[in-house]
Amino acid sequence: MCQIQFGRDGFFIHFPYHPDSPGIAARCIAPPQLAGEQVNIDLAATGYVTSHKVKYSHHVDGNCHFSQDGRVVTKVRNLSRGLSGTVGHVFTIYAQGLSRFAERRQSDLASAFDLGDSDAPPVVRIVGRWVRTLIPQGVANPISLELPPGYLGPGLACCPPDGSPIGDSALILEGFIMPILDPNPEFLLSFTGGFGPEAHDHTVESSFLVLNYPATIDKPIPSMDFTTGARHD
Repeated sequence: MCQIQFGRDGFFIHFPYHPDSPGIAARCIAPPQLAGEQVNIDLAATGYVTSHKVKYSHHVDGNCHFSQDGRVVTKVRNLSRGLSGTVGHVFTIYAQGLSRFAERRQSDLASAFDLGDSDAPPVVRIVGRWVRTLIPQGVANPISLELPPGYLGPGLACCPPDGSPIGDSALILEGFIMPILDPNPEFLLSFTGGFGPEAHDHTVESSFLVLNYPATIDKPIPSMDFTTGARHD
């Protein structure tokens, strides 16, 4: 579904496996809402279309954005919580139509949710949580997660390399099998992250980033693709 990479200034998520298709990226605003209330967000209202596969960056200072060197202009960004402490939920990824996704390459790192010989599930949901904690030496994946209220389940702990400024933290990944999201597309990839500092309080307005492939839009929206010779503010 994705690749996760650590840098000295944060973590990055790459999406190299889904089929080639235009996507849409947007910074969205969620209004205050009552408990259990659903909010409809129009991605086309603030979004940009792209013909490329982009990456998500989450920096130590909380700056988040979508980009791709030489291909995509960094237009879609948000200020989230920084990575110097425990943040909790930092992103969610949904993937449907996994049989359409490319196989992992031999050069890719080996840490993965392995389905073995089982059939691909209808939809996979991956939840990422940033936790300031040192994983004890000798502890191997998958690890057991104990999360309130009363959740106990397996997950993958992804840790920055030794000597990293964020080396005392871990990105904990959980995987869930979900029902079909949409019966029509041959595949779906949806990323939500970059949650604003106020996102955990649903009684106030909050902001977040969204990336969807394919881009299902019925009206023209601007492009974030880099164009040689054009002015990119």
